[in-house]
This record gives sequence, structure tokens and C-alpha cells, in this order.
Amino acid sequence: MGHGPEAQARRKATRPAGDTISAEAKRTRLAARVQDLTILAATEWLDHPDRERSFLRGYGRGLTSAERHALRCLTALDAANCLAWGPDNGDPEVTARGRRTLNRLLKEDRP
Repeated sequence: MGHGPEAQARRKATRPAGDTISAEAKRTRLAARVQDLTILAATEWLDHPDRERSFLRGYGRGLTSAERHALRCLTALDAANCLAWGPDNGDPEVTARGRRTLNRLLKEDRP
């Protein structure tokens, strides 16, 4: 949609009074937001648990057990995707992220 004055006018025109979410945010796909959260959980939050706490504080609540389980499953899918895509595309950073995530998930499963 753009970022200039015309785009701002369109955003205002599409928002009912008191609505705090922009029209663009309402049209974004949920999958993109979930994917971003998954990548945060598989990267930044591992080395910086304080960032996870800050994110959840800003979110307004912790994750439910069902959401934590879903996030764990999504990080496993992300690891598989990294391990499939990284080597084929010569991207050692993505490949390393996939290995690291998979190793962490396997360690969590051990008694």
C-alpha cells in the first residue's frame, strides 16, 4: 500500500473510530506472524531468555500449554525446513540454525 501521505489517508479511511489496528495489519496473513514467532523461539530466545520474557510481557500474557506445544512443533518444522533448504542453497547459517534447533529439541526429549 505504500508509506506516503496518500497511504496514511487510505489507512485512516479504512479504520472505524476507536480501532487501533491498521487495515494492513488486519490483512496480514496469520502464518507470517506465526512464522516470525517460530524463528524468534528457535534463535533469539535461546541465547536471550530475557527477550522472550520481554516479548511475552508486551504480549500481555504467557503462552498456554497448547500454544507452547504448538510452538515446539513449529520449531521442529522450521528445523526440517532449514535442513532441507540450507544445504541445497549453500546457506551454512540456515543449515546451522536447523541443526541447532533439532539438537535442542532432541535433548529436551531425553529423560
